Amino acid sequence: MKSGKPEIQSSYHDQRPFLSDRGDNSIRNLLLLFLFISPFFMSLSTSTVWDANEAFYVQTPREMVDSGNWLIPEFNGNPRLNKPPLSYWLVAVFYQFLGVSILWERLLMAVLASLSIFSTFQIGKLLYSPEAGLLGAGIFATTFRFLIVSRRLMIDSLVLCAVLGAIALFLYWMKTRKNRYCLSAATVFGLAFLAKGPVGLFPLFFLGLYCLLPQNRWCLSAIPWIPSGILFLSTASSWFLAVGFFHGWDPVASFFLSENIGRFVNEEFGPRRGPTYYVGVFVGDYLPWSIPFIAVLLNRIKGSRERLWEGRSFYAPENLPHGTLLLAAWILAYLLIFSFSHNKQEYYILPAYPAASIILGGMFSSRTDAGRIALPLAGIFLLALAPMIWFINRELFPGASLTWWLPAGAALLAAGCLLKREVLLSVLSMVFFYQAAFFTFSGPLEKYKPVAPLAEKIKETASSPDFQAGYYRFTAPSLRFYLDRDIHEFYDREQAVLLLRNDQPAFLITDDEGLKELKSILGDSIDVIAERKKFSSRLRVLVDHLKSGSARENAWSKPVFLVSNRGDDADSSPGGFLEE
Repeated sequence: MKSGKPEIQSSYHDQRPFLSDRGDNSIRNLLLLFLFISPFFMSLSTSTVWDANEAFYVQTPREMVDSGNWLIPEFNGNPRLNKPPLSYWLVAVFYQFLGVSILWERLLMAVLASLSIFSTFQIGKLLYSPEAGLLGAGIFATTFRFLIVSRRLMIDSLVLCAVLGAIALFLYWMKTRKNRYCLSAATVFGLAFLAKGPVGLFPLFFLGLYCLLPQNRWCLSAIPWIPSGILFLSTASSWFLAVGFFHGWDPVASFFLSENIGRFVNEEFGPRRGPTYYVGVFVGDYLPWSIPFIAVLLNRIKGSRERLWEGRSFYAPENLPHGTLLLAAWILAYLLIFSFSHNKQEYYILPAYPAASIILGGMFSSRTDAGRIALPLAGIFLLALAPMIWFINRELFPGASLTWWLPAGAALLAAGCLLKREVLLSVLSMVFFYQAAFFTFSGPLEKYKPVAPLAEKIKETASSPDFQAGYYRFTAPSLRFYLDRDIHEFYDREQAVLLLRNDQPAFLITDDEGLKELKSILGDSIDVIAERKKFSSRLRVLVDHLKSGSARENAWSKPVFLVSNRGDDADSSPGGFLEE
């Protein structure tokens, strides 16, 4: 130790690991980390843009490049100031030099996911051991919600990467006491703020509590507060100050008051869900790893009660290592803060998963009763998952090829490894599962994504370059990307009717209810020129299908129509356009 200041200690350094070697085998660890990140780079450009969120992060940068205005983001010709522009800027740089393509946005998200996994490894290594960090990184890399977000939500991938990087840098500073790491952490926290606003600063809550522990209080006087504050403020406030000086302070005030405080306290920004909503989200989105995590948590609670009964301090270092305290506070910070929010989205608690994964990595790198019991339970879940995957394949993709059995086979392999308590092999099997799933399903799922082919139908059908297009009772902002022109976003029936009564060629994407409404008013003056299917996993739709005995894939989809006031100029038979 230096200057009498304690370093971060490993909580499991004296326990026998699951893996074959205990040392920090850098080459092996690096190879395994590259295997962990491989699914994030699979089939990046195979699928079309996901509606709705991804559409904003592929189109807004294009409008930045086209207009040359990189200060005020725009989507569909309107200012988009509800989020800071860092994610737009990063994609726009690729567009500027390499051309417009969803590949660059997807590649950037894959790189950000990879950096998040590497940061998770470093945090686990610092708090516990290299083996714990490696297992924690692998567990996090095979977390369902993380994989989904990293393929469709650019802004959340970016803020997660920045948050994990800042935490890792701060812990490096605590270990080495080299101020460059603390200054770098402050700068990266500024980037997190520039990515999504105040939510990027949530780690300061649990890092602050961590620094208040008796063994860490030296941090409070050692932090280079002034240079760190200058770096953070200059990075975090740069765009807000520029917008305020050049365009007034109303957009800045609206961002903080409406987009942040408003989303937290008002229901109008999204569905209001109960206070226990995120408990279910955590269990479902973190499968199969939520099963051993719950077992570890129950084991820890049981052990703590026994210590309290014996009169031993719950907070004694030998009872609850301070690294575990940090991770527990980390998880609770995200679960509790967002549980009080009126607007709840499942991906809001994504940053809690790396902390849970590191805890599991620490537990599984040592032979403990909790680990022995929990792993087979997760294996049983995967045994049940494999036939479900087979069933969904059969329902969604009749006549599946042999390669479509790969995900189910990988799930069975992972289940066997978990039943034998082989954690690393289980993680690698889960990596293979996601590789197989992305390779197998990315292409076929396109038949349930209607916007891109309907946009192509509009281009083929339009008899004039001055046509207008949009959607009604349906959300399809990616239409703006595929048509590369301003579109109409109608939620009012009268506006949709006025557009279709216009002499100018017009096209609208709508659902079955919207089609009935428009037909009841406009009658034969509009035509359905194309029909596609959109994936729907609602339980009610599936139950109705099973009752009616209709075609299998109808249970998982609902029709989407392209209507036009110029249907006579095209083949108006929708059946010829459907792809089976």
